[in-house]
Amino acid sequence: MYQPSTYHYNKFESYKVGNLRFNVSKKYPYSFDTQLPAISEDYLRDDAKAGIFPQMIDEKNIKKGFIWKKLDSKEKKEAENVINSINNSYKQK
Repeated sequence: MYQPSTYHYNKFESYKVGNLRFNVSKKYPYSFDTQLPAISEDYLRDDAKAGIFPQMIDEKNIKKGFIWKKLDSKEKKEAENVINSINNSYKQK
């Protein structure tokens, strides 16, 4: 019998755009071990490029779910700052 190996990455950064506080895995494309709510880097870039971003329906109750919201200028800047922070993390040693 073989015992399957396990892999625990659990390294992530927390960010906020609009009313959504979310986590992005550090230097890793998958969010399998990232605390929820988690958004992958690529989805973050795609959403910002499309000018939309998920927002909590009720800021006090995550169980009520999310809606897609068009980003206003402040939220666009927040999203750009998150993307720049992620890009810069790859440049640092």
